[in-house]
Amino acid sequence: MLKLPYPVKLTIIDEPLLPCSQGFKVGDSWVVDQPALPENLCLSAWDVVHPWVMAIGYGVQHKLPHMKGLTEITISCPDRRCRVVFEVKRLESR
Repeated sequence: MLKLPYPVKLTIIDEPLLPCSQGFKVGDSWVVDQPALPENLCLSAWDVVHPWVMAIGYGVQHKLPHMKGLTEITISCPDRRCRVVFEVKRLESR
């Protein structure tokens, strides 16, 4: 399987008043080192974070809209009922 040059960590940093239908909570995290759906992450969340995982994991060279820098972005799940917020951040080492 293809590996990303930089692994990326997805961490839930905020949740709405209603609980996530998948049971995700603040502090839950996944380390992504390949361009595939991480185990136990729902497809709706992956659809939103995947482009950012690819950009950050491949070492984007220019800051894109909404990025905090070249290695980090905060983005919310598309579920309108409960929008958990993910921090997508590059890890410097494996």
